Amino acid sequence: MEKQLRIACFGEWHVHGKDFARKLADYPGCSVCTVGSDNPETGRRWAEEAGCLFVPDYEKILADPLIDAVMITAATADHGRLITAAAAAGKHVFVEKALAVSNQEAYEIREAVEKNNIHFTMSDPVMKAPQMFVKKLTDEGVLGKITNARVRTVHPLGILGMHKPQFYNRPESGGGAMIDMGCKAAHTLYELFGKPVRVCAMFQSYTEMGQENGIDENAVAVYEFGGGVLGIAETGWASPKYQYALDVYGTDGCVSVSDTEVRYRLNTESWITVPEESLPDPMIYPLTDWIDSIRNDRPVRNCGIEEAVHITEMITAAYRSEGMAITI
Repeated sequence: MEKQLRIACFGEWHVHGKDFARKLADYPGCSVCTVGSDNPETGRRWAEEAGCLFVPDYEKILADPLIDAVMITAATADHGRLITAAAAAGKHVFVEKALAVSNQEAYEIREAVEKNNIHFTMSDPVMKAPQMFVKKLTDEGVLGKITNARVRTVHPLGILGMHKPQFYNRPESGGGAMIDMGCKAAHTLYELFGKPVRVCAMFQSYTEMGQENGIDENAVAVYEFGGGVLGIAETGWASPKYQYALDVYGTDGCVSVSDTEVRYRLNTESWITVPEESLPDPMIYPLTDWIDSIRNDRPVRNCGIEEAVHITEMITAAYRSEGMAITI
């Protein structure tokens, strides 16, 4: 009989924690046995909903020999100490993006994960079926030599005043839209073209809360990748609706994803819309990958520690670049 995986969930800072916990409970052989939170009132309520124990003390959670792994959805600025402590205790870790607020913290997390040989995954499921189709075209050379790409991930919660207030707390969040939604744009570019060599970025704030707290609500970062590919990461909380777009241009054609619609055009042809049933399989869902990696003692296939560190480097580089903007 397969061993039951007992998982603790800690933190309510990121908005997806309860969704992850519900998904975990649906996996065969997995159970959410403990919930921890810095907020006892909401934490107890979450534990009641999940039908498990509420343990506010993180050290006690890690000291429980029956707990195999922890899912962390605490403030990004707390990820370093929480993940390194979990790794030292031999607990596998699943964490919501972003990995860390600084490169140094990301490197310390990587050292702890590798030293203690735990299974680690960061949640950022960017490579769905449409994105995998784009990757197939670029990898197979269908579009010729790639010259530039653009990824846009935006929503309206900032300008509508509906975003969770913790995202405007810079000491906790490490930044604004770029470290939040921008992770998805940067991650997509990384999956397509690897690690960039240069970046230039520009950010802007629009609301009083954003300006007072130094939080970027609209951000653009231009990355240079090997072979001269220019990748544009656009992100923000200041657009009129939720929107996703991915465009890749090459010398022989281009491919475009708008929300879920996929189409491409070669230089001698008209636009071709790709039906959903013709798209490739998505990359394995991070939570599924994490659980399977633990069960089968194999490396993760989607957003392991090296990938998470490289994405952190891309985001922190964008923030450093923006701080050096030159007035014309």
